[in-house]
Amino acid sequence: MRFGKTFRSLKYRNFRLFFIGQGVSLIGTWMARLAIPWIIYKWSKSSIMLGISGFVSQIPTLIFSPIAGVVSDRYEKLRLLLITQIAAMCTSFLLAILVVLYTKNIYSVIAFGAVFGVINAFEMPARQSLLIRMIDEERDLGNAIALNSLMVNATRLIGPALAGAIIAGGGEALCFVINGVSFLFVIASLLLMRLPQEKKAGGKLKMRKDIQDGLLYVARTPILLNTFTILTAISFMGALYTVILPPFVEDVLMRGPGTFGALVGASGAGALAGATVLASLDLTAETLSRRVLPTSSLVFSIGLILLSISRTLYLSMTFILIASAGFMFVLAGSNTLIQTVTDDEKRGRVMSLYAISFMGVVPFANFIGGWLGTHIGVAYTIGTAGILSLIVTILSMPKNRCLKVAMEQNKILDNGSETMKDSL
Repeated sequence: MRFGKTFRSLKYRNFRLFFIGQGVSLIGTWMARLAIPWIIYKWSKSSIMLGISGFVSQIPTLIFSPIAGVVSDRYEKLRLLLITQIAAMCTSFLLAILVVLYTKNIYSVIAFGAVFGVINAFEMPARQSLLIRMIDEERDLGNAIALNSLMVNATRLIGPALAGAIIAGGGEALCFVINGVSFLFVIASLLLMRLPQEKKAGGKLKMRKDIQDGLLYVARTPILLNTFTILTAISFMGALYTVILPPFVEDVLMRGPGTFGALVGASGAGALAGATVLASLDLTAETLSRRVLPTSSLVFSIGLILLSISRTLYLSMTFILIASAGFMFVLAGSNTLIQTVTDDEKRGRVMSLYAISFMGVVPFANFIGGWLGTHIGVAYTIGTAGILSLIVTILSMPKNRCLKVAMEQNKILDNGSETMKDSL
């Protein structure tokens, strides 16, 4: 089976199975993520309850990810991933039953959202760490990660659109049933995989010490520390500006829901474009560290600054598309770089920090974004986010010696187009 350069990772059977199964499952996941806030607002008619629901569903990533990283390093990642998928499937079916009973118990729905958050906290490090074992050649890791990002963003467009039609025709409970069924596809794909033996962390399990070891490993590896600095800043600013897009449309552009939909669509298009372009490239760790991450961070920052001074729809769509493409390059590029230079025995703990940097900051960014938007204005808030991310990017631009130190510490051989680590 032949694939083009952009989709070259699909030539590997294990990754192809995962791509298909996870793709179907994510459609159901995005349907459920739309249905939960919809039903909470339908039952409560309260924006505050929506905010509480969002916070409760996101905060488990910050709390449980360090523990999840240790668990991922200590136990078989494939088995852990299967357990999380089965748990998520059962949770979705139980939520469907709750909605069918029509109890109007809002706090129960919020609690289910928290359960999904805990499951996701354990699922994400295991899934991200497992990607490298789904491909036969490490040089295609970046392509696999980019294709995974492409899949996430494509299903993010499909899932909510289907959910809207299903809620209108069959009710919210049907979304949760479909989500539950969709997990069967990714479970089947995981069971059909034939993965190489993985290397687990040795010694006796000591949760606090293992977490500290993971933190020290990142802190003492300049290229990782630098990458996490950029990733955390960009993720925070990205979540900050996203939460105030509705008031930006209404108060700055003086438009309505149609314009908001257009901006969200432009954001999705930018993310898809960024993931597609990144998938077509063959990048080394050095190129990612010295060029791709700083450049894409600058693109994101400038996109936000330009958006803050835009007062027309088409310019705003253009600037959001640019910022979203840069944002996607930062996420997928940093993921690739982190996994390339990370020791296999610490991969779960390091990827749990990736989850925190990417998703754990969202609740706080949403709160701060809402507060700043109210007190200094929406446009100034977006501009401030762009300027701050620009400052962090400039200060964090990696130096050649940082990469050399990291390569010596992790025993990486970087031969032009191929980056390999001798511990794998």
